[in-house]
Amino acid sequence: AYLVTFMRTDPLYAIDFRDPMNPVVADELKISGFSSYLHPVGDDRLLAIGKEANEKTGLITGFQITLFDVSDLNSTKVLQRYTIDQRWASS
Repeated sequence: AYLVTFMRTDPLYAIDFRDPMNPVVADELKISGFSSYLHPVGDDRLLAIGKEANEKTGLITGFQITLFDVSDLNSTKVLQRYTIDQRWASS
């Protein structure tokens, strides 16, 4: 399972639920901004859509789309990232 949170950066957490009574954070990937929508793309990709934000202040600076490689639960990677630096952009 994958989930995100947001303060000033948007960690993408990979959660291992092989033992449902004892879930474990398998990986954490910190990226700027936050994702408001996560969507699986096949078995080993994850699409994230959200806002870009300043890492120091958390101020929203634009729109972002990120494609992650989630083929290895212990090693999540950004494959591509596209940002629009317009504060008015919406996801």
